[in-house]
Amino acid sequence: MRAADAAGLPFVVLDRPNPLGCAVSGNRMDPRYDCFVGAHRLCTRYGLTPGELGFYFRHFFGLSLDYRAVPMEGYRADMTWPETGQLWNLPSPSIHTFNSALCYVGGCFFEATNVSEGRGTAAPFQIYGAPFVNMDDLLDVLRQRIRDPHLAMRTRAFTPFWSKHAGETCFGVEFIPLSDKLDFMPAALILMKTLLDMYPDKFEFRSYADVSRLTSLSGDLSVDDYLKGSLTLDELLDSWRGQSEEFAEEVKAFRIYG
Repeated sequence: MRAADAAGLPFVVLDRPNPLGCAVSGNRMDPRYDCFVGAHRLCTRYGLTPGELGFYFRHFFGLSLDYRAVPMEGYRADMTWPETGQLWNLPSPSIHTFNSALCYVGGCFFEATNVSEGRGTAAPFQIYGAPFVNMDDLLDVLRQRIRDPHLAMRTRAFTPFWSKHAGETCFGVEFIPLSDKLDFMPAALILMKTLLDMYPDKFEFRSYADVSRLTSLSGDLSVDDYLKGSLTLDELLDSWRGQSEEFAEEVKAFRIYG
């Protein structure tokens, strides 16, 4: 878009659905931690179609280009992918299904750890584990901490064929969404804190360019504060709720669909 603006060319987007619909949740990216996985003050779950996102970017970057979004017919803002009746098309190589997309929200934070998030299996972002995990003990604790009617859990042993622990048997849990309205973020955060509590000497975080990968993925330091015990989960989610409400109000002007 910036190149088109500089060249004086129009920019046209043939719009398509956001697989997760218009729901907005999570925190806004702190500009200090902008990177290729998150930037431009977006929320974790930003709830815009590509066409709407273009209007946001035109505003955010102060562009004056001739931007056009060709709207979809028969689409509503609150539709999730199953409601569109369309065949699933992978938005990313490791998001094989709609359920993986649902669980990517929050589940992606495990990319910053030595726990497998299911890459290299048939259910990325729905299964989590490592060779050092006792899956029965983990499930027992999670059943006490996660109470979400939209989510089921069970133990799962799996062997990734690539990515973390490739060729090794991992032990952990599988999450099964029971509703397309699931917000997986709280469960993902509880899972990470539980693993850190249970395996403080084995659970590890990774860095990238001297910055915690968790910070890069989450967009600020609040998840780190939660894991260290400086914030409770409720305090963290309340803080994020304020940010997501601010973002939702800001992007009302860019909405195409009712």
